Amino acid sequence: MPLPGEGRTSWWQRAKARTAAQHLGAQLAAPQREDPRPDRMLSAGWGTKETLRVKPVEPLLVAEVAVDVSLDTAGRRRHPVRLLCVRTDLTPADTPRHLGT
Repeated sequence: MPLPGEGRTSWWQRAKARTAAQHLGAQLAAPQREDPRPDRMLSAGWGTKETLRVKPVEPLLVAEVAVDVSLDTAGRRRHPVRLLCVRTDLTPADTPRHLGT
């Protein structure tokens, strides 16, 4: 018999993710220059037609994330990127410009 919440996202995990997103959102800054693609949209999730509007931010924070490398045939990530923590000990200048593909 599975433990409560095992194998699916529990209310606690969703609440924790929502709190982390709100905390991160409060630290983001509007971009200093105009977005060259102001009407850009992204898929809300793999297998859905729902879209999300892109809101660019100034690259002032470093965040540690967990990413699954699975891609679909169009080259999109099959699973969401998960925020692990904001790295207050690092600045964007401390990180490589691009990792991998």
